[in-house]
Amino acid sequence: MQPDHTPEQIDAQFSQIVHQSYGGNVPPPMPALPPPPPRVRRPWGRWIGVAVGIVAVFCVASTVVVVKVADLLSQPRARTSPAAQEPPEMQRVRAALDRQRSALLGGDEAGYLSIIDPTAGDEDRQAMRRQFAALRAMKVSEWRDDLRSPIDRADGRWSVEVASKVCFVTSPCDDGFAVAETVWLVTADAATLVDWEAENHPHPWQLSELVSASGERTVVATTKEHASRLPSILRAAEEAAVVADRFAYEKKPARYVVYFAGRSEWQRWFRLNLADWTGAVAVSVSDHRYEVVLNGSDMSNDAVAGHLRHELTHASTLPGRHKDNERLWWLKEGIAELAEANGAPMRHHPGLLDAADALAASTTGFELAEPANSATDEQVSGAYAVAYLAVRCLSERFGERRMVEFFHAVVHEDATYVKASAGVFGVDWSVLNQGCLDYVTSAVS
Repeated sequence: MQPDHTPEQIDAQFSQIVHQSYGGNVPPPMPALPPPPPRVRRPWGRWIGVAVGIVAVFCVASTVVVVKVADLLSQPRARTSPAAQEPPEMQRVRAALDRQRSALLGGDEAGYLSIIDPTAGDEDRQAMRRQFAALRAMKVSEWRDDLRSPIDRADGRWSVEVASKVCFVTSPCDDGFAVAETVWLVTADAATLVDWEAENHPHPWQLSELVSASGERTVVATTKEHASRLPSILRAAEEAAVVADRFAYEKKPARYVVYFAGRSEWQRWFRLNLADWTGAVAVSVSDHRYEVVLNGSDMSNDAVAGHLRHELTHASTLPGRHKDNERLWWLKEGIAELAEANGAPMRHHPGLLDAADALAASTTGFELAEPANSATDEQVSGAYAVAYLAVRCLSERFGERRMVEFFHAVVHEDATYVKASAGVFGVDWSVLNQGCLDYVTSAVS
């Protein structure tokens, strides 16, 4: 996913997903399939009717929203410059940032702001004050700064990129970096901050004053305007984390970080330029950590729960360096779909209505690649249903634990399907592939 792209690129690796619900009313018992969801065309294709259910049931809705996964490839890797090779001015900048760190962790706002130069603008001072309040609200538990690309501006001022690693509630945590462009006035005695600006894809706490709540596995944050929704979002996040933890690679995330964005924040946080109808995004903030943003505009509590099961599963299964290519799409989305279904009968998946056509059009059976931008809603809906059914086949036949082992062997250890099937399942892939193809075909017939 990450190695082969240019540093400034935001690579949306996964197709948008249409989440639909009856507004909390569970569809009537089957055998009849749910009625087809309403079709809403957008300037680009890549859609699916995915359940956002309560009581572990897929539901269908009258409004359309989208889910994405994105990588912030401009985010830095964990790295530091040897102090011996740094200009002495950078040692003074480090000393100032160390004082600020101590003040942040100690809850000392005056100390946190004390590194700001008197000549700095009010906007910078307000940004620092707002950031302090947001980080404290989210229970910041660790903070580390890495200095990058110092430039001597020849007037006693130095431009420096500051990459900050932050943990919430617990420490240590999985790497996750936020970058700021800073300018410092450096004298023989000290360095003071004269200018600060979040770089490229600003984290929510870099831009907004937040309120927050945390549980055993998650920390959720939003603006004061939406503070009343925090308890229900936290409950949904905690329940989704229990599901997502089952699929984690090597270890569970230290904490799942979830932001609930209002209409204006959705366009500003991480600055991903996503459409207003996009429902949620899982953002890679390092090789080892994903954070989730929910588009809170008109999002019901039931929709929140469905989005979170899907996106937190991406956040648990994808961290760790791995290759990404078309052959893995069905597997990555299939496991997230399985998590979102959360035990619902397969007949409740709205995409089932389009899965037969998607399977008939495939030249690779259920091993579908990501649908093209030009794909119709029906084509994408069917593709996601096929991916869901294929992964469900593996889970039902061999059990969830071995299915997850197979997933990570392919996604993270770069094993071929043939090698992973033999090593994990003890079954020839050609035989297993045909068996699951028969399973999918039977389900969509």
